[in-house]
Amino acid sequence: METPPTRGIRGRFGVQIIKDHRSDRLLRITGNLDGDTLKAIIESQRRQGIPRSGWIDSRDGTLSALLKFSGPHHMHVSQSMIDQIKATEQLKLDPYATDGSNTATIGFGHRLHPGLITDAERKKFKNGITETAANDLLREDLRMAERRVHDHVGVPLTQHQFDALVSFAFNLKGDAFRDSTLLKMLNGSSGYHAGDYLGAAEQFDVWNKVRLPHRGLVPSRGLSDRRRKEKAVFLSR
Repeated sequence: METPPTRGIRGRFGVQIIKDHRSDRLLRITGNLDGDTLKAIIESQRRQGIPRSGWIDSRDGTLSALLKFSGPHHMHVSQSMIDQIKATEQLKLDPYATDGSNTATIGFGHRLHPGLITDAERKKFKNGITETAANDLLREDLRMAERRVHDHVGVPLTQHQFDALVSFAFNLKGDAFRDSTLLKMLNGSSGYHAGDYLGAAEQFDVWNKVRLPHRGLVPSRGLSDRRRKEKAVFLSR
């Protein structure tokens, strides 16, 4: 029977070393002290901000991180990604219908409901909302997006990867993130191997379409640009 540290090592240090933009390798932990094990330990320590000793030492927090690992449950979106989301959404203090999807929205992309803006909403928001209120709505929306990533991602993430996934989950509707091929590639479900980070990165490009009346799904320039930026953040080192 495996000891908890062994299970922790396999979860925490099953990290991917990206050699270039054409190939990648998920370092497997076998229990043997070999070159891959050492590289995986050092890479995971780098991601955690722990000195890259290559040792699993209780004094520097490595062992504690191993024992506690169960996915990115304690990560939060960075201020740089919040700023990127705000720049992409562009603040609107009056309700508007998003391009293509006909969703009533306000602030920094906060969804009021599916469908066009109603007369009742025009009266309710006749003076608009304040920027402070828009920021409050964004914080709540980002907390929900963080929770989706916490709940559904089961592999180690860098801060850049977490930020990109939160932005992605923030922009999707309903259970789309949970059911996405991108998530399946990360977690290793539906026939994919766990930790296919580069395969997951390519999936950002798939989510660039809006549904238009009588035309179905068509590519959106705005969504294509958004996905390109998220993908670049995800692949950042």
